[in-house]
Parts: sequence; C-alpha cells; structure tokens
Amino acid sequence: MLMHYIKRYIVGITVLVAAVGFFIFFQREENKKVETAQTEQDPLNNAPDNSAIETEDTNETDEIDKSSTYMVDVKGEVTAPGVYEMKEDNRVEDAIDAAEGFTKEADEMQINLSEKVHDEMLIYVPEEGKEQVDSSESAATDNAGDDSAAVRINQASLEEIESLNGIGPSKAEAILQHIEENGPLKGDEDFLEISGIGEKTLENFKDEVAYH
Repeated sequence: MLMHYIKRYIVGITVLVAAVGFFIFFQREENKKVETAQTEQDPLNNAPDNSAIETEDTNETDEIDKSSTYMVDVKGEVTAPGVYEMKEDNRVEDAIDAAEGFTKEADEMQINLSEKVHDEMLIYVPEEGKEQVDSSESAATDNAGDDSAAVRINQASLEEIESLNGIGPSKAEAILQHIEENGPLKGDEDFLEISGIGEKTLENFKDEVAYH
C-alpha cells in the first residue's frame, strides 16, 4: 500500500516538473516573438520624417518665389490691359505677352521690349501717331514724382551709371554689381552700402537718380 502512494507521488512530481518546463519554454518563445516584432517596427519608428523636411523646403521656396514676384500694370494699346504678376528676370516683352500682345493701333517703336520689369512698374503703350515718349523713359513710365531726365538706377546700363556726377567706371561697376547681387536699390541710403560711395559722393548725384 505504501509503495502505491510512493509511485503516485513520484508520478505527480514528474507531471508537475514537465508542466513547469513546458510553461518556461512557452514563455521564452513568446518573448522571442515580441522582441522580433519590436525589432521590425523600430526601423519604421526611427525613420526620418521626410514630410517635415519637405514642408520646410516648400515654405522656403514659396518665400523666395514671393520675394522675387513683381506686379506690373500694362495699359494703352494692348489686347488685355491689366495688372500682371511677373518674375524678377522678366522683360517688358513678357509683360506685353501677358497682356495678349499689341493692338493694331499700337506704336511698337516707342516700347523697349528688352527692358527688365520691376515692382509697381507702369508700362504704357501709346497709339501710333501720338507724341513720341522720351527714350530715357523707355515708354514705361513710373511714379509721377520722378524726374523724366533722371537715371533709373535699377535698370540703368554701366554707361548710364557712369554719367552720374562723381561716378567713374570703378564705382559704376560696384553699383551695378551690388544691384545684381542684392536686388534693386530702394533709396539714397542703399548707396551707402556700396564700397567706395560715401555721403559726400552720394550728395553729388542723389538728385540725378530715380528708383522706379
């Protein structure tokens, strides 16, 4: 009888040990699966957020585009007069094209198609036979307060800049280079940022220039 109980006890212990061993094995397998799943997910979680970078790049591009956009008013003998959005490197020819070209009555000879456009520019195309527009204005008139004889500094050639009182070839080149690299001059104080031009030099020619 005692031997019977001993055998049952041994069998019970054996079953318990087997159950514990199976449980430990099962837990290890589950842990491996969890670790594997986390490892596969990590590269996705750690991947760089390209969308944020793209958004920043897009915003920066938009700011650049806006800063180099000019509004130009085209009037007179064009098919579709109006205000048009132009780019920094556009010419009067591009503005005329935006206005759908000249009419049959337009005096095209008074228009300098190669002239660069600038912000708030007014391009007036006269009717053929009307009074000739002064060539210094290039038939693209600007703000009424500007002297028609003044040098339009932001569109002037090297020779025109050299014609200013107190400006020689080297200073003219410095002015032209500054405009090309930094954009249009907006007022007298902008000249003082150019190497070789001080207040005394500026005083000599400031009444001879127009900024529009």
